[in-house]
Amino acid sequence: MLRPISIDRGAGHRAVNQVIEQGRARLADGLWIIIFPEGTRVVAGESRKYGVSGALLAIETNRRVVPLSHNAADFWVRRGIVKKAGTIRVVIGEPIDSAGKDPRELNDQVRLAIEAGVAQIARQS
Repeated sequence: MLRPISIDRGAGHRAVNQVIEQGRARLADGLWIIIFPEGTRVVAGESRKYGVSGALLAIETNRRVVPLSHNAADFWVRRGIVKKAGTIRVVIGEPIDSAGKDPRELNDQVRLAIEAGVAQIARQS
């Protein structure tokens, strides 16, 4: 029902092309796209390298990126089935324009915005 973008994680660069191809189609249909740039859940307080596919899609379609930060990892641990009770907090950052940016530059801006949102949530908790 949500029409996720399906990729083959073992496909390397072809997986990036899958995100761009399917992402273009979803955007053309008027849908919003949520991409988890780290690719999978990580332990609370840690980070992984951000994938470039979301930045490439934003640049190639001339779309803005809205960074979202949350603290769900505090309650739904990586590689775990059990979820702890608690309140998941979300910070929606300011949209970041992708026009004229290099994918790595855009990724860095998004990462900094997400980390700032996570820090804001930590201060409020």
